[in-house]
Amino acid sequence: GAGYDENKDASGIDDSPLVGTPDSVGSGMYIVDYESGELLWSATPAPGSYLNYSVIGLEDSVPAEVTPLDSDGDGLIDRIYFVDTGANIWRVDMPGKTLPSNGGNWSVFKLAELGGEVAADDRRFYHRMDVLQTKFNNVNYDALVVGSGHRAHPASTSVDDYMFMIKDTEINSSCHGNTEDCATPVPDPIDIFDLYDVTDNLIQDSSTEASIQAQMELLMNSKGWKLELENEGEKILGEPSTVDGTLVFSSFVPGQSEDDCSIGIGSQYAYAVHLHTAAAAYWGEDGDRDKGDRRTFIKGSGIFGDPGIYYGEENVTQIIGLDPEGIIQHDFKLKAYGTHWYEE
Repeated sequence: GAGYDENKDASGIDDSPLVGTPDSVGSGMYIVDYESGELLWSATPAPGSYLNYSVIGLEDSVPAEVTPLDSDGDGLIDRIYFVDTGANIWRVDMPGKTLPSNGGNWSVFKLAELGGEVAADDRRFYHRMDVLQTKFNNVNYDALVVGSGHRAHPASTSVDDYMFMIKDTEINSSCHGNTEDCATPVPDPIDIFDLYDVTDNLIQDSSTEASIQAQMELLMNSKGWKLELENEGEKILGEPSTVDGTLVFSSFVPGQSEDDCSIGIGSQYAYAVHLHTAAAAYWGEDGDRDKGDRRTFIKGSGIFGDPGIYYGEENVTQIIGLDPEGIIQHDFKLKAYGTHWYEE
């Protein structure tokens, strides 16, 4: 990402955060030669050139790392996703094996806009988005997972923050535009009303099979899901991790901690939910989980780090750093392959 504009730190007279306004720096992303630092390509609001794709509507800074994807498994990155501090998701298509400076056709468009212009909707994305190639109910899509939270104002309570899972069903990379060489239509941005609301966990908690199927149909016809964080001021201040279909992330709630040993600046929770449905996936008993089993309280104070994935011995995957006991275990098996190299 191109960086952060301190404009987004602005506070009102009562020290509450101001609704975000367009930024003057940090709006965009860059690709450079890792040895020389030479600029190879960029996507910014600046005028277009052979080194810059001029992105209309990119007004918010991009402090997060971008997320590259090799969608066809040929060893070359052909797509990039990035998020900004206006809660927008951008998609960069890089088909072929040629840089735009040498005649390649790349494109950038806004895939989703999940923020707004009033205080309750003033969501921010500060952290790298997780992207997973997946399939659910015979539908292939790329799952884009990101949570919102105003990291510059962790004690604020004015915004309704969410964890999001966006379904990008255009799983092949191609140039999007309205020219002969860039002819894939640009879709309308996904907004928060296009997403199925999983907050009440109706797919898992409904009492009848007919109700479950009705909710599942709503989910399948949506463009993803949204999980509202229900405590006052609760927000996501880190990256998620996903393994074996389980999405794990932490949240921060400002105010008095539930932990008697903490200094009282806030509480932390760990969530473990199913990637496709946001149903409770770890805590609670198998077959008897409900909405309350999605999360657990984490002892301690302050803002915790991101969960990390460790592939341990005996094919046991451990997501470290969130569970009060230190790990979340999965039986996901990671097969090792030999890698050979030589030097002349």
